Amino acid sequence: MNKGKNCFFAILVFGLTMAVFNGMSVVLAVSASIGGGIIQGANGVNMTYDYLMDHMNFYSVLVYLIPLAIFGLWYYFAFVDQKGTENSCP
Repeated sequence: MNKGKNCFFAILVFGLTMAVFNGMSVVLAVSASIGGGIIQGANGVNMTYDYLMDHMNFYSVLVYLIPLAIFGLWYYFAFVDQKGTENSCP
């Protein structure tokens, strides 16, 4: 591949990484708020907010574990299990 394609793929991977990190934090916060709202209404949303603010380390772990799982699967299939789809498709 030429240098232009390599730069494009590097920028694409960086952009996707940033989107996953930023997107997962928003998805976790919104889903927790919706879940709290469904269970206890406005009081549940306030309780969810207080919980997330009081336990920021837990929230950070959740935000980083989701991309880690994605990149862990990529690493496994790219480097550990290199046979790919040769044996799985007849």
